[in-house]
Amino acid sequence: MANIHYVDPTIKGALDAVPDKTRKEVDYTFKIALRIHEILVRKNWTQADLAKATNKKESLVCLWLSGRHNFTIRTIAEIEAALGEDIITIKHYRKPSEVVDGYRISPRKAAFLNEAASKYNSK
Repeated sequence: MANIHYVDPTIKGALDAVPDKTRKEVDYTFKIALRIHEILVRKNWTQADLAKATNKKESLVCLWLSGRHNFTIRTIAEIEAALGEDIITIKHYRKPSEVVDGYRISPRKAAFLNEAASKYNSK
């Protein structure tokens, strides 16, 4: 039996009218809540355990995990400290690497290897 997916045109119009920044905000909020939940499951912690570790009410932890909480950086840092794990990570861009003997390495390491090779070859 085939599933028929029908979306009322009025609802579709309302959803299409939601700005991209709002969609992203909601997406991030749900992803953060999911990440916290994954860590709790892996640590075998309950919401009550997280509430105790953060010195917050269990109802607030429930709100965090619902995906409806607007997290601040301070709140995320507090939760990360209590869990002992990162919830979010910041991407750092590296400088382009050099290629030495077919392997990509950092410029600093390349300079070190070149210096070592020149010392070795001069003997």
